[in-house]
Amino acid sequence: MIYGDQAFGSSLLFYLQRPIELVEGRTTSMWFGSTYADAPKIYLSDADLQREWAGGARVFLFVPPHQKVKVDALLPEKYVVAEVSGKCIYSNRP
Repeated sequence: MIYGDQAFGSSLLFYLQRPIELVEGRTTSMWFGSTYADAPKIYLSDADLQREWAGGARVFLFVPPHQKVKVDALLPEKYVVAEVSGKCIYSNRP
């Protein structure tokens, strides 16, 4: 998952070559297309993230520096997988 605008984690989309869910990602260039009825079901809310985070599956979340404070408050229990230049990848499992 990417928190916020996909532009901040676009390299993940390129290198992983698989769909990635966007949490609160209906912004900038993604907004217009996300309103279509046949748009992929990749757009999640904060509540969706919290539900997935508490579920049984492992979740990875990429967080850009400007969203870190918000996500830290939203997800009090998390594990840092990587942190470089203020960007973090969190997981809900150790």
